[in-house]
Amino acid sequence: MAAAIDLSIWFNWIVDHIPLWVWLTIAAAGAGATFYFFSPILLPIWAALPAPVRVALIGVGAALLAFLGGRYRGRANAEEEERRRNADALAKRTEVDREVSNLSDKQAEDRLRDRWSRD
Repeated sequence: MAAAIDLSIWFNWIVDHIPLWVWLTIAAAGAGATFYFFSPILLPIWAALPAPVRVALIGVGAALLAFLGGRYRGRANAEEEERRRNADALAKRTEVDREVSNLSDKQAEDRLRDRWSRD
């Protein structure tokens, strides 16, 4: 029996790894081509839709753009935080390495024993 495929993993990968400008370009090209070829059909349908339905469709599109924008902003903030923490950890490690290298062997052993052993 084949294993079930979790589509949310693919969705998250696609949304997270393709830049927002690519999605906007694809949407604009698709909307432009659709409008160019199907405008004789779409414009009368759009005009026939009640105003609340048109507003709702526009609202759904705006909500989708806000969601994607927030998702990308959150991802960028998380990556920046990770870079900052990695830099802080590297600086701390460099400081500890420098401090330990300046100690004699006996001082380093005593310090390690004091830190990790119980009395």
